Order: sequence, then structure tokens, then C-alpha cells
Amino acid sequence: MDGSKSPTTPSQPSLASASNQSSKGGFPTNTGAAPTISKTERVHTMTPIEFKTRRIRAGLSQEEMGRVFAFLVPTKNLASRLTVAQSAVSRWEGSRGLPAWADAEALDVFKRIDDISQSMIDAIIAQAQLDLEDAAGTQGEGGKAVVRVFDDDEAFWQAQPRFTDFPHILWNIAAVNAADMMPYMSLTLSVDGE
Repeated sequence: MDGSKSPTTPSQPSLASASNQSSKGGFPTNTGAAPTISKTERVHTMTPIEFKTRRIRAGLSQEEMGRVFAFLVPTKNLASRLTVAQSAVSRWEGSRGLPAWADAEALDVFKRIDDISQSMIDAIIAQAQLDLEDAAGTQGEGGKAVVRVFDDDEAFWQAQPRFTDFPHILWNIAAVNAADMMPYMSLTLSVDGE
């Protein structure tokens, strides 16, 4: 080093200290430093319309959302399983909003649904690429890959056991997304795999 002192970084204010700073029009003034948020502080409250919009974006019915929510939310007693009925999801999307326990889990549940959907897309693309390589080897040129989609959960779970308990619609949406991501491939979606 050249012997000069390194600049010191001021500590970042917490949300509590940020709200105590002088403000204009009731809003904290910008100090140039982002507030820090401890892991235990809950900042995001999911509104009913945000919950509904995220559910629809995921492609899930209220009944399917209830099943996925129940599957992804851990319970203290591992022997029991949480149950979230379609009627509960309907209430959460209505004027009542999410109960505190569901609100505390909702953002994480939707992030996990996104991760699972991406995992499904990755699996579909990998299998399609293998199928196309095999077809190219036997036909001398590129062939086509067939991605199986499903009409019901039971058939999906039997064919894709690592995704047991997730609705088949997540796989079907992932298959469509994979096909959209690979326009250079001849990819066919088929219910019977033919």
C-alpha cells in the first residue's frame, strides 16, 4: 500500500434508525446508505391480490395452491401434515387476507415453486437434448424429442416420482416453457408420450 489510510465505511442504519432521521413529507431523507434488515425482521406483507397474482402466475388453481402450500410449509410435528383447503386459499385471496402464519411463509413458498419449476424445465431440456442426440445417431440427422405431459397427478407422480406431491400442471407448464426456450429443437408435447 502507499501508506495512506483506507477510507472507513460508516455503519449502515437500521430500519428503526432510518425512520428516526429527519424527513420531508413524512419520508426519511436519503442518507446514501441502504438500511440493513435483520433476518428476524419481517418486512414484506403479502396482500390478497399479490398472493392471487403469484398463484395464477405459477399456473395453480386454488385447490392446487393449497396442496403445494401444505406440502412446502414445514410443521413442527413431522408425523402430521398441514392441510390447506381450497376454501382457505379463497379466503386468503379475498378481503380477509392471509393469516399471519401463512403470510410468514408465502414468499418462501412462491420462491420454492419457482425453483421447482426451474428444476422441471432443466430436467425436460436435458432429457430432450439426450433424445435428440440419440435420434441424430440413429437417423443421421436431428430427430425430434417428445416430452410427456400429463392429464392427472397420479400419472405424473408415477412417471416423475421425484416430483410426487406437486401438481402435474407445474410439469406441463415447465414443458411448454422448455419448448419455448428451445425453438431450434423439434420438441413435441404429448399426453401419451408418443
